[in-house]
Amino acid sequence: MCIAASKTLGREGVVGAQQIGALWRLYLSSQEKRIELLTKGIILEGMLINISSQNLFLVIGGDGEEIPSTKLTLSDLPLSVANDTVETALVKKA
Repeated sequence: MCIAASKTLGREGVVGAQQIGALWRLYLSSQEKRIELLTKGIILEGMLINISSQNLFLVIGGDGEEIPSTKLTLSDLPLSVANDTVETALVKKA
């Protein structure tokens, strides 16, 4: 994913990527690079993939409103930390 995004943004534009289930989270170097990626998309295996600025896996109720969920934001973690490692550490702290 990083290589594909780098082809659109250049090497300096992509800091890293993380796969979360079927969702990819891309870490970009600036807001300008984010806008550029949203505008241009990514080429994967010869196909243009449009990028969404919102999580497509949000739960939407019958009234069209998002069903609230709890979000946890962690900072100062290296990009290489596995999701399972973070989850295990949080469960131990609880």
